[in-house]
Amino acid sequence: MNQDTYDSELDGERLSGLLDRVRSLMLDAQWRTFEEIRGETGGSEAGISARLRDLRKADFGRFIVNKRRRGDPKLGLWEYQVLPPKEDPKPAKLFFEKKQAAFNFGSLL
Repeated sequence: MNQDTYDSELDGERLSGLLDRVRSLMLDAQWRTFEEIRGETGGSEAGISARLRDLRKADFGRFIVNKRRRGDPKLGLWEYQVLPPKEDPKPAKLFFEKKQAAFNFGSLL
């Protein structure tokens, strides 16, 4: 995440929680709009958009995030679908294991 706008101490739990909720919801490969995702996960449209972008990154699993127009193209309504990565997502697994270990350690202090 962007170091200029992200402080792990202040933002980590909130944003990683949204990432986990968005990923869990979207891994069923169903198409959803931001509004539909927000209804299930909470968060803002901007936050959901950022988490979908994160899912494309190597550190978060290199998921495939598809986008298409829904309904009348002139209305500008988009929907999104998340599919498993084509390659082994080991970097994401290691990231989430490290994140969990750090969170558990921090709660002991």
